[in-house]
Amino acid sequence: MRRIIIHPKMQDIIIHPFAFAVFPILSLYVKNIEKGHTQVAIITTIEILALAALCWLLVTLFVQDKRKSSLIVSVFLILFFSYGHAISAFSAALERMQLLDQVTFLVQGTPALIFWLVIGGVLFVALAYFIKSASDAYLATEFSNIVGLALVMMVGVNFFARGGFRTVLNKNLYPDKFKIFFPVVARQMNDQTALNEFKNFWQETMSPENTHAASGSSPDIYYIILDMYARADYLEKIYHYDNSEFLSFLTGKGFYVAGKSTSNYPYTAHSLASSLNSVYLDEIGNQANEQFHTFGPSIVMLKTNRLFQFLRNHDYTIVAFSTGFEFTEIKDADVYMSPALPWWQPDEFQNALINITPLSILPIHQQTQDNIHRTRVLYTLDHIADGTKIDSPTFVFAHVVAPHPPYAFGANGEPVQSKLHQEYTYEEFIETYRNQVSHINKKIQTVIEEILSQSPEPPIIIVQSDHGSCFGTYHLNLPERMSILNTYYFPDQNYQALYESITPVNTFRIILNDYFGTNYKLLEDKNYYSSRQSPYSFTDVTDQVLSGN
Repeated sequence: MRRIIIHPKMQDIIIHPFAFAVFPILSLYVKNIEKGHTQVAIITTIEILALAALCWLLVTLFVQDKRKSSLIVSVFLILFFSYGHAISAFSAALERMQLLDQVTFLVQGTPALIFWLVIGGVLFVALAYFIKSASDAYLATEFSNIVGLALVMMVGVNFFARGGFRTVLNKNLYPDKFKIFFPVVARQMNDQTALNEFKNFWQETMSPENTHAASGSSPDIYYIILDMYARADYLEKIYHYDNSEFLSFLTGKGFYVAGKSTSNYPYTAHSLASSLNSVYLDEIGNQANEQFHTFGPSIVMLKTNRLFQFLRNHDYTIVAFSTGFEFTEIKDADVYMSPALPWWQPDEFQNALINITPLSILPIHQQTQDNIHRTRVLYTLDHIADGTKIDSPTFVFAHVVAPHPPYAFGANGEPVQSKLHQEYTYEEFIETYRNQVSHINKKIQTVIEEILSQSPEPPIIIVQSDHGSCFGTYHLNLPERMSILNTYYFPDQNYQALYESITPVNTFRIILNDYFGTNYKLLEDKNYYSSRQSPYSFTDVTDQVLSGN
């Protein structure tokens, strides 16, 4: 039978192992493009390409045929990166047939890993034997090349569709003739280019009012963010957790508890960008809405914020901690504190990639991630009070990634092994979140006692969550998502300017007015929602949040 050559030169080209190697990475990156993992995606792609090349070389030493060995490597890569998707599809099918509860062991935990590894192993051996025994691999190579290229091209199309390259078609930047005659070039303006424009815009407009206001005092300020900590009424309603003991501790120490507080935004980057700059993101939304499908502008605002600038103008030392979340890694703080960690720690993007492979269920992976998480959280909590030892006025910014997952703490702080979100049952989710709150309450009580006992002068302490919990969906359960813990300790215990429904956007307006002689006007407390796909297209959901619907 005559061999069909799709393209004469394709028989000499072998690219499919590399296409199948990078496709999962690129696909994951585009799916999560709004999170801005560009740098780590590039590095991970290079690493995976190098590993694919090494595997190809090693298999070629045994098979003695570069085409056959490349096909064997591609089969392995396809099976390896299909693991998570296969389990998800199988779980969905079982759920539709109402069989999931009876055979949960096939999709969760070590039994599932063994089951799927056996299936994958048998399939891989069979396919590898078939490839090795084939008379030639020309047609299979050509076909695999085309499939691999098609997959990568599909990712590219999706990349454009999701706004990977955004046109910065602003009349102030580009003439109309440019739009008319170079539409393709215009559409391919990179997000990074637009972000550089935004950085310039933000730098030009970020100077706060009253930057040089006279300061009557310079108390140390501790801004402690407990990620995803729900307000007391939602802890009671959803998690059946009575938080009155912790709140009583706070009021007993002289704190003001804003019992009806809500966050201004449902995402950490938006929420902290707003609170640290004491502004809503409306103006930023107008500037960024048509250009950005990532949180890049909010991260710029968060890391280059007006509060830090103001305090540095008043001779404050800024202290920040390692969080594992790129957008709250304030590495240019005057004092940046980080625990000793393993030389390689997968970040959020790399973990998501691992989670679609068999490596996700290996105990060593989960244990490593849990250990890193526990180390970071405990290190931050153990060292927040170190700010009392700094001679100059100090602002301590501590983003504590708890009770946010992974749920790696028991109720008394004992280490427990977390699971993937989809592996938790309803009852387990309720219990594990409740345990995180119980543990973090105990630790925060210790932190507060240390700060108050060790501070030479009475400090300002804010213990606040960036947003509430998310047992429901962002769309359907916004009241839960945006109802937050929000408490204040002022040196003079004068809380006349505070009120129960205060939102974080007004936190530092009040503090700077009371302790630095500024005259900021308080903003109306509002709640805004935006999707992750269009993070700067804001909808006012204040009425929905306040009504609890």
